[in-house]
Amino acid sequence: MDVSSIGSGYFDFAAMQTRFQEKVTEADADGSGGLSFAEFEELEASRPAGPGGPGGPGGSSGVAEEQTTEEKFDSLDTNGDGVVTLAELEAGKPSFEPSFSASNLTELLAAQEESSGVDAGSDASDELINQLFQRLQDAQAQADKNKAA
Repeated sequence: MDVSSIGSGYFDFAAMQTRFQEKVTEADADGSGGLSFAEFEELEASRPAGPGGPGGPGGSSGVAEEQTTEEKFDSLDTNGDGVVTLAELEAGKPSFEPSFSASNLTELLAAQEESSGVDAGSDASDELINQLFQRLQDAQAQADKNKAA
């Protein structure tokens, strides 16, 4: 799959954001406007295998330490009401400051090249988006760790 097949020659972050919001809405089985722990757990379990996905190495690059689903939920549930809203999920996303290195870009391009033979269907697009997003999160976590050191 070519990254260009996702967004007309560039990576379409707006489309990725829309897809993320759709996935959260689908996971909200009771329509409450937020995710209970069970709903969040199911959403996490639905992530594809690979970096950050269930059964995947999570932090195979040694960049980010893997949190349990409960730890992720608790860190996102900032008001402690037992429900993670879309706003809390958005606020919990890492900020992508200009700490993205050339080696991270090389890694992302290598992942894109590896997947170039994959059919550009919705599942493949979701998987690629999830993998790219996880790598961006890992890169940001490493940058944050380097700043703290």
